[in-house]
Amino acid sequence: MRFNILVLALLWGTTTFASPPFNDLSTDWRQGERWLTVETPHFRIHYRGGAQDWVAHTADRAEAAHARLSKELNWQPRQRTELVLTDNYDLANGWASALPFNQSRLFLSPPDRFNSLENHDDWLDMLITHEYTHVLHLDKASGSPLGMRRVLGRFPFLFPNQFQPTFMIEGLAIQKESDAERLRGRAYSALYEGEIRAQVAAGPRSLSQVSVTNRRWPSGDGYLYGAFFYRFLEETRGQARIDALIEDYSSNLLPFALNSTAQRVYGERFPALWAAYQQWLHDHFAEDGEPLSGQPLTHHGLTSYPPVARGESVYRIQDDGHAHPRLVRYRDGHPPETVTRLRNPGLFDVSAQGDIVMASTRLRRENRAWSDLYRYTGRRWQRLTQDGRYREARWLGTDTLLARRMVNGLPELRRLDRDGNDLGAVWQGQPGEVLGPFSLHPDATHLVAAFKPAGRSWQLARIDLADGTLTLLTDNAFIQGEPSFTADGGLLFSADYPTSPSRSRRFNVWHWPADGSSPRRLTDVNTAALTPVQTDDGKHYVQYLSDRGYDLWQLEPTNEPLDEPGEPAPLTAAMPPAPGPHPGSEAGATPVVLSTPQPYRPWHSLRPRWWFPVLLANDDSTQVGFSTSGQDSLGEHQYALTLTWENRSEEPAGFAAWQFSNRWQLFGERDLSFSSSDGEVTRVRASDTLSLSRLNLWNALDDRLELRAGVFIERDSDRFVAEGTTPFIDRQRGLAGMALLYDNRQSFRFSISPAAGRRLALIAETNEAITSDFTGEVYSLDYREFIHLGRSHVLALRAAGSWGSDAPKPVRLGDHHGESLGVFGRDRYLLRGYPDNELFGRRVALGSAEWRFPLARIQRNAQTWPVGVRDLHGALFSDTGAVWNDTPGPYDEQAFTGVGAELTTELVLGYNLILPLRAGVARGLDNDLGETRGYIALGAAF
Repeated sequence: MRFNILVLALLWGTTTFASPPFNDLSTDWRQGERWLTVETPHFRIHYRGGAQDWVAHTADRAEAAHARLSKELNWQPRQRTELVLTDNYDLANGWASALPFNQSRLFLSPPDRFNSLENHDDWLDMLITHEYTHVLHLDKASGSPLGMRRVLGRFPFLFPNQFQPTFMIEGLAIQKESDAERLRGRAYSALYEGEIRAQVAAGPRSLSQVSVTNRRWPSGDGYLYGAFFYRFLEETRGQARIDALIEDYSSNLLPFALNSTAQRVYGERFPALWAAYQQWLHDHFAEDGEPLSGQPLTHHGLTSYPPVARGESVYRIQDDGHAHPRLVRYRDGHPPETVTRLRNPGLFDVSAQGDIVMASTRLRRENRAWSDLYRYTGRRWQRLTQDGRYREARWLGTDTLLARRMVNGLPELRRLDRDGNDLGAVWQGQPGEVLGPFSLHPDATHLVAAFKPAGRSWQLARIDLADGTLTLLTDNAFIQGEPSFTADGGLLFSADYPTSPSRSRRFNVWHWPADGSSPRRLTDVNTAALTPVQTDDGKHYVQYLSDRGYDLWQLEPTNEPLDEPGEPAPLTAAMPPAPGPHPGSEAGATPVVLSTPQPYRPWHSLRPRWWFPVLLANDDSTQVGFSTSGQDSLGEHQYALTLTWENRSEEPAGFAAWQFSNRWQLFGERDLSFSSSDGEVTRVRASDTLSLSRLNLWNALDDRLELRAGVFIERDSDRFVAEGTTPFIDRQRGLAGMALLYDNRQSFRFSISPAAGRRLALIAETNEAITSDFTGEVYSLDYREFIHLGRSHVLALRAAGSWGSDAPKPVRLGDHHGESLGVFGRDRYLLRGYPDNELFGRRVALGSAEWRFPLARIQRNAQTWPVGVRDLHGALFSDTGAVWNDTPGPYDEQAFTGVGAELTTELVLGYNLILPLRAGVARGLDNDLGETRGYIALGAAF
């Protein structure tokens, strides 16, 4: 995955209200575990002690990838690439970027389910190959961009290959991770082929649809279409042309020049190439399977949640992308029954008594996303484990659980009691092995699991519970898994066995009888049939893949398997050659020599890597300066700086921001304003702001509750006063405060705003701790509630207020769409339809209500041009506010109401940067102050 740090830099702010407790750029900050660093000829590898067993393998695979890919992409980085091995996440992923330096984050957690990443021999090898392709591709430049880097350094706009649609960037990385000879990687995955077959059956998406970030399934369709786009280019135009395309594009000084580059290399522009690609998809992936014989129980598609059979019922998580996921019970002849709503759903099991255990992965304040177990007994969810890392659990009787987890890349199966207490290990895996979903035999003596031996494809394996012995049940080059026992001890599973010599592999459902006879195929689909289960009444349920995603089907009963006699499943087919380095790799034969491990130091990577000149000029002033930014290898330190010098006042201006993980934020800004008379500047006044916040001082309630401390200082002062001009009084406000923040808002795939939950801020500040021209305390409340009304409709409510003692700075209400976003030092609240310089007081109150509703889901780009539209949605709103002062003014103790409407266009710039552009009109209903005001703003009102 390419990590778009340029987009993050554009969006990164400081000290924003209720900023989330998670910082996905930074590694986690567990205490007592230090980071270490080793070096190889082309890489600097950072890791914690728990990952030390993977360092040598990572170095070997990384150097092998460099030897191959640097030749294929014709690029040699000038400095070492920073690799960070992390076990912060219980999911399979990684990311890479060329900014501000070449870097990659590698998640040790391998894929343990069939989700398109299952088709590999070695997780780290595939991951490193994919991410290092991004590094080399995005870093590559020639001609003017490379020449200008010698002056400006690693300025983001001098990296031409960043400015391409996702399908071009990710498609190349998938091509490089894949191996046509061994049929490994996503480009040759049976599941990926199933997804593209589903797309072809529904009509391949257009270039405009795939080029833009969207909400459709599959998430990130640029990966899917990009993978096969490069296969199409290679098969029809040749690899040499792909190499020429990369070389040509790498010299573009003006970004997004896709059409002109394609014209030079292929003699045709991208729309013509895409039309040929669509035809190629039809020719290669036309429907050739049998329609699934049965009845669909769901119709919304989207993500695969494996069902669970218990008695004559089947349970499945239903998620339509508009509302909370729900656990639903299906029984033949009965309507679906909702058992409970879910948050962060995962794999689950249901006991004979109806108790539910579910694994749930949640973001943590320490910058971790670890999975834990939760139990539902009919009234509420109870957390069973804390940082247990368990990804799946199955009931063993009524009081015991079998649970699997992966820690530092090593799998294990453990026995727990019903409250989550550890009762000991059942089985411990070795490096390179992966334990996937499993099913317990009806006699509870053993289980069968999807198991991936080191360097091999996924097999079925038996684990005896008495002694933990693991025995392979299959031994071949194919992929099989998702086992589920039937009541008589038979085994259902999914496998990508070829169904005929003329057809490619695809996932179908198979039944292995309890008598040990050969498995027989139960489905013959064009796309994929997965996660089979059987209820006690003998009915089979599977998940079927379509262009919308996965739906639950009940199969038609049949007494005959689809296979002809004599065509058993290839359980022991010939093995492929032993895995090794990718073809063309020159590394791997000799172990890579590692430097002596040293304690991690951020300073070598923290220095600025780029700068850009800044010139601000008008009739009153000229400011000259520069901008830069940077971070360290672990992402713990992030900073940005813009510094200018103003010629009239001979004063500096600009801003500086620094953040340490998600614990500290520092922001400073100086803004200069100018007054003039008869064309001459008479005054230059500086507004200085400094804020320091300690985030996540204390957390509770799954880290949704946060205690934060902060200091806020602002000062207005004259920096230049012309002769004969009366100086203004310098004013300073200094606040120190504490904030209690709660945020449990939820958004769903198709949400146009937060769709459910609430956000609350209680803030107490004092003017007495820091030098201030104001006195007293300020207490603030900001409460926001989001009520889901169905589909993507939301009722958004807000109640806010500020109460000051003694003589604090007055707080203003008005149509100011730059409402203070910081937690501390807030002195403006949005009241639409009223001027922002009339209503102010020591105390204020505000209430708002908005009905937000979808209008159109466009999700299209202007071909390959860097502008598109995702969604259009509207809002009708009403705001009411009031102010109070010690000495009542003309507008005190009156309620001022404004109403209006807004249209939000979700612009997509540069294929990935989403800018919600809000155009509205508000009418203040007060006869004296109310106005009809039009406005354009970014983001939601609240």
